[in-house]
Amino acid sequence: MSVFKDAKLTLITDDGTELNADVTPEKLAAIVRSCGFTAKEVSEKRLMLFSFDDFTIRNNILPLLPMIK
Repeated sequence: MSVFKDAKLTLITDDGTELNADVTPEKLAAIVRSCGFTAKEVSEKRLMLFSFDDFTIRNNILPLLPMIK
């Protein structure tokens, strides 16, 4: 996957809580590559990432989020 022009990462938990992280486009591209995500185009401006498990999220994405009190 090529480098993203813009990056916004939002994780939505089972209870509907949204977790937003400030990441650079390069960091987001590295996350996608390192975790082996599969990207599917869902519209002209959006991609959907799928085929990953909780272990991948816990070890690769959650450490990048700011600590929530």
